[in-house]
Amino acid sequence: MKGNLTRRGKTSWRLKFDTRRQAQEEAAKIIAGTATGEYVERSKTMVADYLRSWLSGLHGLAGKTRQEYGRLITQLVTTPGQP
Repeated sequence: MKGNLTRRGKTSWRLKFDTRRQAQEEAAKIIAGTATGEYVERSKTMVADYLRSWLSGLHGLAGKTRQEYGRLITQLVTTPGQP
C-alpha cells in the first residue's frame, strides 16, 4: 500500500493514499474499529490517570494483584521515562 502522511497543523495530520481502493479499505478499517470498540477517540487523559481510574473499577482482581498493580502505577508516575 502506498501513500503519504502529511502534517497539517500542530496536532493534525492528513493520510493520503495513491488509489481510491486503498483509501476505501482504510476507511472501512476505521469504521469497523469504531463498531468493535478497537478505535479509541483522542484524549488528553494522562496514562497514569487512566490506569488509576481503571484500577478503581471492578475487574475481578485478587487483592494482591490489585495492590501490585497500584504499586506499579505509582512507580510509573514517580519515575517517568524509566523502563
